[in-house]
Amino acid sequence: MRCSPVGLVAEADCTLNANRRKLCEWEKIRTFPTIKYGHPNDLEEYNGGVSYEDLSEFAKENLVPLCSPSNLDLCDEEAKKQIETYMAISSEELGSLIATEKKKLIDAETAFQRKIDALQAKYAEFEQEKDELVAEIRFGGLGMMESVKTAKEKAAAKEAANNEAKDEL
Repeated sequence: MRCSPVGLVAEADCTLNANRRKLCEWEKIRTFPTIKYGHPNDLEEYNGGVSYEDLSEFAKENLVPLCSPSNLDLCDEEAKKQIETYMAISSEELGSLIATEKKKLIDAETAFQRKIDALQAKYAEFEQEKDELVAEIRFGGLGMMESVKTAKEKAAAKEAANNEAKDEL
């Protein structure tokens, strides 16, 4: 992966390891190849042609410099203040802040996964309850009721046909 002043251009094989799979889930990458571009925090999906000419034309028109510490003139006031705040912090402290924020992301993902696991367990419980109820209904007489109803309808139809035949004689 390489992040430059014009945005992010990257390749991530989602099949290689868990970290890349998480990245692909986060970025909603479902197929290969998927091309995304733009600011690393706000990537957009590219849906144009994939020939060299198509990609080259797209890059010339869309991959422009972005707000960054080396391109402050492209930043709005809020982004400039944020960059200035981070520039005033030592590299060690900034590293610690980054680690803290990354841990928050991991914690959020972990909490989400725990909730998904609990939801899946609840789903399995509900499905088992439904399956048991369906089996109870089907084997508790429904099948026999349907069989008797069909037999009665056939008998009634046969009797009506016999009565019709007698009336014709």
